[in-house]
Amino acid sequence: MRTLEKNKVDMWYVNPTTETQVVDVNGDYTGEKELNYSIPTSIRLHLYPSTGEVVLKTFGKEINVDMVSVSNIELEKNTLLFFTEPTENFDTTYDYNVTAILKSLNSYQYGLKGRI
Repeated sequence: MRTLEKNKVDMWYVNPTTETQVVDVNGDYTGEKELNYSIPTSIRLHLYPSTGEVVLKTFGKEINVDMVSVSNIELEKNTLLFFTEPTENFDTTYDYNVTAILKSLNSYQYGLKGRI
């Protein structure tokens, strides 16, 4: 029942593409790294809370996620998800971040952590 079309939510996602080193005002590297992201793409996902025995058996006790999604679309770890189309500052305006991925024969299960 969770994977019915009517239970899908319209969202947007951006995948991390490259990683660049942060430079301070003097032109020196700070040792920090910043992720660059792809162009926002629309997606329809099934979202449900990460409570219950099914999630516990799937991801285990040690996982710390807020929502779980099942999809046949392949996302990457650290993919950012948005409820509205993002325009800029992806890393500070996202709604959910993909933190866990489990691949099955025909689909993927994602553990999503909300932005605080």
